[in-house]
Amino acid sequence: MRLGIVDLGTNSLRFDIYKIDSSKNKKLLYRSKEMIRLGEDLFVTKKISMAAERRVLKTLSKVVKIAEAHRTDKMCCYGTSPFREAVNAERLLKKIQKKTGLNIEVISGQHEADLIAKGILKSVRSLKPILLIDIGGGSTEFTLAKNGLSKFSISIPFGSLKLQDIYLKNHPPSQEAIEKMRRAIRKTLEEKLGFYRQEKIPTAIGSAGTIKALYKVTHSRHKKIDIKNLENFLKKIKNKKLPELKRLLKTEGRRGDIILAGTILLIECLHFFNLKSISVTKWGLRDGILREQIDGA
Repeated sequence: MRLGIVDLGTNSLRFDIYKIDSSKNKKLLYRSKEMIRLGEDLFVTKKISMAAERRVLKTLSKVVKIAEAHRTDKMCCYGTSPFREAVNAERLLKKIQKKTGLNIEVISGQHEADLIAKGILKSVRSLKPILLIDIGGGSTEFTLAKNGLSKFSISIPFGSLKLQDIYLKNHPPSQEAIEKMRRAIRKTLEEKLGFYRQEKIPTAIGSAGTIKALYKVTHSRHKKIDIKNLENFLKKIKNKKLPELKRLLKTEGRRGDIILAGTILLIECLHFFNLKSISVTKWGLRDGILREQIDGA
């Protein structure tokens, strides 16, 4: 069987094609990612914009052609945070189905967190408690794992793009805006994850675009981001205007407008759990979707 997987999130559209044999062995045939910014202006207007709608329809039309060229047997398409929050999401879902033939399944934050954990934990061998943190554009997923198994997962409705749009707005933002955002993050973490403080968590693993970008731009090593590096990076970028910030980030410049919010969010998460560093993994949501499809086959 040839399986296509589409992960349609706030910032990016990710697309994989796998060949799965009768013994459930898998081989990656194709992989792509496009930053389509479906969540552009969404968290202020509560609507998916017409420009974002055009981008997603254009990209999904390409996806269909690529899937056909690879003789894909099944398409598994999941929509996340923007479809959970936009008041006009249903209209877009119908338009996608009509124009491309693809059915986008909107998953809950809880299901998203569970799938991310499933995708990451398959590669983790440690029996010690581990905290998984996946920072997206519109939501952040957390999982506490023990003995290589997920014990508790939760999705919190804030991410790098959402926080930037609601709290920071300008480049550079005022110190007052930054502090207001930090207070909001801390309050939400305490309300939703305060009981995690009872756990001794020696290790954290981070996934998704924001954390991967921060690993690159903070010049971290050994697949790990130290909180000291993050704090120093924050001092370096918080007073920069957007063009200067994009130049500084070089290959990650496309995330220039949301990197400040993402940096502060990750710092607050690490402080909250008293962690000095976080490892970075390449695994994530698409890998969990693949695992779920193989297990259910």
